[in-house]
Amino acid sequence: DTPWRNHTFHGYAPSGDVTGPMVYANYGLPSDFEVLRRLGIDVSGKIVLVRYGECFRGLKVRNAQVVGAAGVLIYSDPEDDGFDLGKPYPEGPWRPSFGEQRGSVQFNSLCSGDPARVAGPQPVEELCGYKMEELIPRIPSIPLSYGAAQDLLSKLGGPVAPQDFHGGLPLNYS
Repeated sequence: DTPWRNHTFHGYAPSGDVTGPMVYANYGLPSDFEVLRRLGIDVSGKIVLVRYGECFRGLKVRNAQVVGAAGVLIYSDPEDDGFDLGKPYPEGPWRPSFGEQRGSVQFNSLCSGDPARVAGPQPVEELCGYKMEELIPRIPSIPLSYGAAQDLLSKLGGPVAPQDFHGGLPLNYS
């Protein structure tokens, strides 16, 4: 590795230093957080680990923020984008264990485009009905590789997650 390598980040995610317990929340959908709530698992103040897929990454962060999470880690599970689908790079087209998916986590479902609207003729609140601060996360998030996520998931305690929370990594999702 080299210090000149591009660093991973999520566009529009705030910087921050979040420490605390971690909870695996499947795809980070409202229904996933509801399953955790019904199981008696509180995500308030915790770091939430979710996998890419099923909805836009910005919605994953927004959903976690709504239920009180302190931060979000998002990884590409090999079931959705990796060795479960075929050979990973460089032998094939699928994401390798060290690959990370970057992109924006702005709340596009509320109002798409640049939240600051600096180049537009109308302020964002007039155009969309939201203040700029309502269109970007208040909690930090960062992308992870599934190799890094596997290490974290293997160290989580607690009961085994519901079957539909399981992905393609060779471990018990908990």
